[in-house]
Amino acid sequence: MLLLLDRAFELLMKPAILHRAGRMMGTRNRGPAIGPQRSIRSATESQMSVPSAATFTFTAALIWSTSAVAQVSNENSADRPVTVEVASPSMRRYPVLATAAGQAANRAADAALDHLFGRPNGKTAGAVAKRVLRLWVVGMPIASASSFVAHETGHVSRAEQVDAAVRGLKVRRWPWPLPHLAGTLRIDDPVDELAIAAGGGEGSLIQEEALVDRIYERAEADYFDWLLLTYAKLDLPIYTWASRLSDRLALPFDGLPGDPRRYANEFATRRAFVRFQAPPGLSFVPTELEYPRVATTIQHGMWLNLADYTLAAAVMRNIQYIASGERVTPNPALKIGRFQFLPGARFGLTSVGLETAITTRVLSSRRLTRAEVRSIETPSGRHLWAAAIDGTPRLTVGLAPTFRADIFQRARDRFGIADEGLGVRIEAGFEKPISRVGHLADIGIRLGYKSKGYLADAPYKATMLGAVRVSVRF
Repeated sequence: MLLLLDRAFELLMKPAILHRAGRMMGTRNRGPAIGPQRSIRSATESQMSVPSAATFTFTAALIWSTSAVAQVSNENSADRPVTVEVASPSMRRYPVLATAAGQAANRAADAALDHLFGRPNGKTAGAVAKRVLRLWVVGMPIASASSFVAHETGHVSRAEQVDAAVRGLKVRRWPWPLPHLAGTLRIDDPVDELAIAAGGGEGSLIQEEALVDRIYERAEADYFDWLLLTYAKLDLPIYTWASRLSDRLALPFDGLPGDPRRYANEFATRRAFVRFQAPPGLSFVPTELEYPRVATTIQHGMWLNLADYTLAAAVMRNIQYIASGERVTPNPALKIGRFQFLPGARFGLTSVGLETAITTRVLSSRRLTRAEVRSIETPSGRHLWAAAIDGTPRLTVGLAPTFRADIFQRARDRFGIADEGLGVRIEAGFEKPISRVGHLADIGIRLGYKSKGYLADAPYKATMLGAVRVSVRF
């Protein structure tokens, strides 16, 4: 059975991970594995034509969404929407579509299990035990799979952007009996290993940010959205703490060097290169002198990710669902006067350095506004500052505008030595609710432009941006 699941999952991921492999045959050596959530066999499908990852994942999400229509008649599934967004940057497109697929799969699973075994309502010990069992066997594995795909496709997107060959994915641990899906991703010729190693965490961050926005655009949210948010927010901290970074020669608990270890090693190598300029003709770089300090910074920094209101809300909401059985409940927030606030902080690994960010979301009766200030420490020791603000409508009743603006410092080289001035990202669009064949849907379109420079959800190069979003409430 597991062999069949392994083959099915490999086929599911193939359009994304082999997007470039078909035309990169026979010319590259096998590179290091990314992960322990993340070595594969070489792609033997030379010149093979496969559908794009966006097309495949979008189709899969729609199929699962169709299945989710079969909700039991006594459930108000209008409060359990499935949001499908197709964005032009693959770095954003894949994680958000993975989120939609997870939402739809869980909605369909709940409907099927309710039909077969009945809905476990009530606060009795038996009902609580049934909900725990369903979460452990169904809900948490689906959330783990969605988080896993968002993480891995982050690696794939960054690898494509630096023209590295992605050779495939091997699932090493299925989410039973423990609800944690893990695998290894094989990438050849990692020209920019810092960016590739950081891509997984960036994919999880994009999934996390999209989930928080989708949850708080409405007054209530489904329990699974909170569960998936918990997985997304804890992905990088738990992965980092389990990697045993303090000992550079020790392997992590699962026996493979993972993203945080590879990231710390590459970051320390670049920092050593800057601080210990080698004489001409000598290529030796004393990485081991910088590695302990980098590893300690990462390990300590990850604790900052726990200082987040929405993470605490997600954990409490999961506990509330187990205790009461209520699937859809009001969203909590800190209230001051007429406004509500969602404060948070994070530490992360990015393609250009170690990031620290402070984020606050402000909720009014009709708007969700997010403001963020962040700083990235580059290998040279310079700090690149950035700020962002974006707004989306809440409880949409008519045509409403959306916007996003970023301004960020840029470095001219991968060591962060030379300055390249400021970069910007500007996006604007609208959202509008519609009714079609008795079902409600919110449709949104956003267009914009970003200049050259680092953003987590976009390529480094200057590019036009666009996204189409449909949130269906059956």
